[in-house]
Amino acid sequence: MLDYFPGKLQELYPDEILQHPLRKEIIATLLSNMITNNIGIGFGYRIREETGASIENIAKAYVVCVEIFELNKTWHALEQLDNVVQEHCRYDCFQAISGLLERSISWLLRNKSADFDVSHLIELYQSEIRILREVIPKVIIGQSRKNYIAARKLFAKYKVPAALAQELADKTTLASAFDIIEIKSKLDSSTENTAKLFYALSERLQLHWIRGAISETIVRTHWNHLAIVNLRNDLHVNQRNLTEMVLHSIENKRHTTKALNLWEEQQAEALERYDHMVNELNALQTIDFAAMSVAVSEVRRLVSLTQQAGFDGN
Repeated sequence: MLDYFPGKLQELYPDEILQHPLRKEIIATLLSNMITNNIGIGFGYRIREETGASIENIAKAYVVCVEIFELNKTWHALEQLDNVVQEHCRYDCFQAISGLLERSISWLLRNKSADFDVSHLIELYQSEIRILREVIPKVIIGQSRKNYIAARKLFAKYKVPAALAQELADKTTLASAFDIIEIKSKLDSSTENTAKLFYALSERLQLHWIRGAISETIVRTHWNHLAIVNLRNDLHVNQRNLTEMVLHSIENKRHTTKALNLWEEQQAEALERYDHMVNELNALQTIDFAAMSVAVSEVRRLVSLTQQAGFDGN
């Protein structure tokens, strides 16, 4: 609110500014401009269509995510690169952050009650996000690690300062942060062990490939877009549920490899069917929405079978 007014007025009349009769309208305008500048002009409309959330809650979720991921600092650092790195390079850096922001805002709007408190969520998640940012580079494997290393190399190639390049690469890994934190909190596991199993399951089931294929599905209509968004969200939910069930099955949460191995043994027949399906999809020249719907339904089937079996690795 204070930043909306000239510096001299901020110094002379801080109390009057905070009590301005149009403060709600001013704050709404500021947030609208920030969302448009940092994510894109169509984001508000798009996220309303995808989640059914109100404009007020979209703005609140935006504030929460910007604070917990400390994005203002990152954006400021990127703005200082104007005339230092090529504009398309800077654009790619901003886009990397926008992807994290969009996914995180969507998660909050889908998973938190409509009357969520901004301050409470910032307090709840900010310290956990800082821990997770340190942990994830240590536990990601397979394609997730390759993507992380590729992002770090790309930012370095763009001549982004080393510390900022590292920060950007780290933040590209945080798209599933809320899911990992929710599982960790529910099962009283450590952040590292939860993240380790989360990414191990993703690699075992080639979920990174499925997510990528969903994103590349051709969108021809508004309804195509909503169907793809819901399919992607369904995949996220099933990955979270499966991770929670497998981690819950073992008493010592440090033994994530043991938990995964026991689950694979129990679901050997279903996994053989699943692997065959993924290999067939990989061989297709063109992957459409129907194919990806089958893939996600098979992930959902694994979750259902695991739940029905009452998987217990103790």
